[in-house]
Formats: sequence, structure tokens, C-alpha cells
Amino acid sequence: MSESAIEELERCDRLPELILLDINMPRMNGFEFLEIVDEKLSQAQPPVKVALLTTSSNPADARKAESFASVGWFLSKPLGRDMLDQLVSELS
Repeated sequence: MSESAIEELERCDRLPELILLDINMPRMNGFEFLEIVDEKLSQAQPPVKVALLTTSSNPADARKAESFASVGWFLSKPLGRDMLDQLVSELS
């Protein structure tokens, strides 16, 4: 068992199609995570898309999210069933 999501991604034979990522996480925030794995996620075949979740209404966070190739969505929490269904349908 790995101690971090980054270690887990490194060991995966097959990456997920979608990652739900919160900006505010313990030890490493979502932006720090993306700085490490964004290139790998965006170059994977098929590319991995990230739904970045936040309670922030700061426009700077939205602009920063746009700088990562793997981020397909910048969404306000809470993530409801309708929003999740929409994400899944957009991936299909």
C-alpha cells in the first residue's frame, strides 16, 4: 500500500479516466499535486481529466486551474449526483 496518491499513480498500469481532486487537502493541496502529475495525466492515452473541486470563490484559483492541461472542470463543492452524472456523460 502506498502512502500517497502520487505513489499510487506511479504504480498504476492503467490510469483512471477521471480524477476528482480537491484544492484543499492535507499535506499537499490540489495545485501542488497537479504541478507534479499534470504532464503525465495529460499525455496518458487516453488523457486523464481532472475535476478540480473547491469551496473557493477566488477568481485567481479558477485562472490557476486553467493553467493545467489535465483540468477539465473547476467545480464548486459540494459535488452532487447531477454534477457527477454530467462529468461522466462528458467523458463518454
